[in-house]
Amino acid sequence: MSECLITSRGATRARAMAVALASAGLPARVVRPPADVSREGCGYAVAIAQQLVGQAAEVLRAAHMPPRRIYCVGADGRYTEEKGYGA
Repeated sequence: MSECLITSRGATRARAMAVALASAGLPARVVRPPADVSREGCGYAVAIAQQLVGQAAEVLRAAHMPPRRIYCVGADGRYTEEKGYGA
């Protein structure tokens, strides 16, 4: 199962995002993103299964917390930005 990171600038916002996702039945956890993701100025992220990304983006928009950027891990183990989900 591949993982995606929904970025957030701060820990408080990331925790609120994780709570909103959990309330919708989508398991998520707050993490510190790797350097190749955090260079964009994002200090925290919410990790979620890749197959749940579309649902997660909808839940976060409905909760008035649209995703800034979403990065998913590829076969090479590196994160690449997923287009079409950001704010």
